[in-house]
Amino acid sequence: MERAVASLGCTSTELCGLCPKDTASVLLPIRWSEEHLPGPVILLNKRSGSVRQPGDLCCPGGRVKGLTDRMLGWLLRQPGAPLHRSLAWRLCRQEIRGRTRRLLSVFWAGCLRESWEEMGLLPWNVEFLGVLPLYRLRLFDRRILPMAGWVHRQSRFRPNWEVDRILTLRLEDLLIPGKYGRYRIRNHPGQGENVYPCYIHTDQQGQEILWGATYWIVESFLRMVLGFEPPEPELRPLVEGELAENYLTGTRESPGRR
Repeated sequence: MERAVASLGCTSTELCGLCPKDTASVLLPIRWSEEHLPGPVILLNKRSGSVRQPGDLCCPGGRVKGLTDRMLGWLLRQPGAPLHRSLAWRLCRQEIRGRTRRLLSVFWAGCLRESWEEMGLLPWNVEFLGVLPLYRLRLFDRRILPMAGWVHRQSRFRPNWEVDRILTLRLEDLLIPGKYGRYRIRNHPGQGENVYPCYIHTDQQGQEILWGATYWIVESFLRMVLGFEPPEPELRPLVEGELAENYLTGTRESPGRR
């Protein structure tokens, strides 16, 4: 955890010009797991068929909710609150100015609120570790601000209707070059290249492909914190797949609206 704090920080170049209208915030949740081989793990959600991009692995998060997240951000900045106690946040306060600092706390509040809604992650159990580089989505006109957080004292989670299941990726496995590949999407709706770098995750429920924005977020964390460089594309095996027919729309129905 100390290594992440020292490596990430809150660079003003990443935060300059951020606007909640076109930027979503997501949490990269990391925790210590005692299951099987003890060690740090990353938690990711598999999106359900009721939302856009069904089947994708993603970090919990989403768009900021104006007044709600501004109030939560203010509470998180108060003395004694989890954010105020975070070493990474104290270091960030030395790097960024008041307005940017307040805006960052609003984005942090937004991804914590979404994490609670999506997977039952308790906000007061998450310690802020720092900011990862901004990412611009190719298929949707918005940016993503990823932030890393260490999850204390929680091992059970409760996925909602947006989440098919919660996956646990061991950091040790993410450092194995042979688990990286190239993902060819036969029916990709975008223009141009349809082969993407990916990580191939296997568990008791089968194989999952980590690609796209979430792959980029995880790779950025591994590179910045652990100095890991995945294999060059030409050295990776090719895997193929298809997107769901409702990939860009989802069914957009929660259990309460059916």
